[in-house]
Amino acid sequence: MIPSQLVKLCLVMLGYHSIARGRFMITEHVSFTSGDPLQPEELDLLQRVFDLTCAEVGIEKKSRQAEGLAATLLKLFQSGTRDERELKAAVAKIDFI
Repeated sequence: MIPSQLVKLCLVMLGYHSIARGRFMITEHVSFTSGDPLQPEELDLLQRVFDLTCAEVGIEKKSRQAEGLAATLLKLFQSGTRDERELKAAVAKIDFI
């Protein structure tokens, strides 16, 4: 179990200084409390899909829709969807109202 604050601290320590500079991260919306901790490349994958989807659909990154997107991406990832194209296709089917 890793609380999101610890994930953020670990990422900053690993060189993901964008968190320290205030760049919005998917970790602001989800809590990593089950399963194995995400590896940096896995978090990068989720962040890419999150950023692209927000841009394509017009979701503000600090909105409830973004929170739902982040939670959905994490659930998809934890249930075995690890391919970027498959993640994009899965969230493309969601109506973000």
